[in-house]
Amino acid sequence: MIDIIKKSLEIGLGAVVVTKEKLQEITDELVVKGDLSKKEGNAIFKELVSTADKSQKKIRSMVDEQIHKAIKEVGIATKADIKALEGKINKVEAQLAKATGKKEKAKKT
Repeated sequence: MIDIIKKSLEIGLGAVVVTKEKLQEITDELVVKGDLSKKEGNAIFKELVSTADKSQKKIRSMVDEQIHKAIKEVGIATKADIKALEGKINKVEAQLAKATGKKEKAKKT
């Protein structure tokens, strides 16, 4: 489920990349027509790309936040939750092995 959401997000963000290419075409056309100087075209393009990049980061952050919120509400274990449980299991197994080893040595003597 999470992968589907993330892939959908990436497709949406891919549209922003296409938009950057289209912006470049439009500014190039305006330069060729003489409506903008090359310097003005480059400046406008860079400003628009910067704005698009900021928007993209903001959207990604908002989507990530909503995904984490949904996971928490549904009660799905995260990778961090699973790692923490694995650590606890390993600790208990080590304690059990230590305790079992001591009992076996005591029985033999």
